[in-house]
Amino acid sequence: MRSIRATILTGFTLLVLLTNGLGLLGSYMVAKQEQQSLVDASLAQRARVTLRLLEEYPSESGKDLVDWAMGALIRLGMDQGPDWALSDATLAGKQTMWMQVWINGRCYAPFVDAQCDPNNSLTLGESGFDDQPFAGETWRTFSVYSVHHDAWVQTAFPRSIASDLLAQRMREAWGMQMLILTPLTLLFSALIVAMALRPLRELAGKVSDDNAVLPEPSSVNTELRPIVTELRELRERAIESRIQQTRLGNTMAQRCQAQVDGVVMAIAEGPLGQRRARYHLEKLEKQLLQARLWLILSRPGEPEVAPQDLYRKASLSVARHYGLARRKNCRLVLRGMDRGMLTRIPEVALRGLLDALIDNALRYSPPDSEVLVNLRREGKGRAWVTVSDAGPGLTPQQLSNAPDLTLAASWHRSGLGLGIVSTVAKRYGLSVEVSRSQLYGGTKVRVGFPIERGIAHTPNYTPAMGQPEEYV
Repeated sequence: MRSIRATILTGFTLLVLLTNGLGLLGSYMVAKQEQQSLVDASLAQRARVTLRLLEEYPSESGKDLVDWAMGALIRLGMDQGPDWALSDATLAGKQTMWMQVWINGRCYAPFVDAQCDPNNSLTLGESGFDDQPFAGETWRTFSVYSVHHDAWVQTAFPRSIASDLLAQRMREAWGMQMLILTPLTLLFSALIVAMALRPLRELAGKVSDDNAVLPEPSSVNTELRPIVTELRELRERAIESRIQQTRLGNTMAQRCQAQVDGVVMAIAEGPLGQRRARYHLEKLEKQLLQARLWLILSRPGEPEVAPQDLYRKASLSVARHYGLARRKNCRLVLRGMDRGMLTRIPEVALRGLLDALIDNALRYSPPDSEVLVNLRREGKGRAWVTVSDAGPGLTPQQLSNAPDLTLAASWHRSGLGLGIVSTVAKRYGLSVEVSRSQLYGGTKVRVGFPIERGIAHTPNYTPAMGQPEEYV
């Protein structure tokens, strides 16, 4: 992508060329009208002066009268002028000013020394201005009548010469502007743009350097103040986020170390510490799962993940909670015969969600109750995992208020089950429905998973030795 400076300069260059072109076109149209007015004025002036000279000549002889008037016109200097020379219009290359005089019905053409050629002369029309073809092009004519001599004087000027002269002058002016004024304009514009963007370049350098101090909003240009304010807030949030991440990493490491120390101490007790060692190992496994889940949820992007067998993962989650169900004297039941339901969710995220659902259901269910985990395929592209319990009940509002575990600060608390369910569901586009269980009177949580067509390549899960079939 081009820089802002290049974009501004390119747009400004096009704007200058466009405005100059439109200005040239407008000037040409105005100048063309003015040029025509000058041509008409010159034609009328020379025709009236010639007519006045004819009236002052004492004789009425046609050719002598015309010659005398032309001589007087030449002596007055009205046969010459910038690009207005009076000459023979019938000669190639000399089609400038032309004049014809009619006396007693006869036409005389100056500089021809003869009467007008009927086949190569202007046509006398009414007095005033007119346009007519002559000598291969269109001429502007002016005719005036003398009552004293019964004579007509007609002057003419080719329109093309007037247009050519005007276009030549306009091109000269345009060329001068394009060669001198326009480059200077663009040069000064580039300097102004560079000076105007200098604070932005300095700000960009400070943003890319984490050690650089961002300026105060009051010390920068008005247009940059919202940007600087937002950048300062973003940097403060980024610093706070890094602090929270470091703190969370230390906290998770300390928790894992505490469980490891507990395992070591339990092992040192010999056979009497086996139960306590298993407890610490379960806690350590849970801590490691949360650490892995945090790493997954805190990453901005998602790598390609292998499809996971939803039934197998649910079976393993049920098996992991067999001990908790037995301690609470609860029955944990897995139902659903659909196999080969594959979903593309990272294994740690899927495990964390299923474990959170079952763990919450067991912990909030009263003793001697039942927790049901049901898997059901719906159509060809969706499967539902439903967890029902007999606990006090959960409202959709409680789920929507669950902590966002993509933020490190949210992990510094207990009871992260709802946060794991809510965050994983939002991250991977899962549907979550919360209602009251009609079967047990507690909470029913339904989670919808997008599934792919195919058969999983893993064998069906079988319960561990000594584990009752209903817990699977």
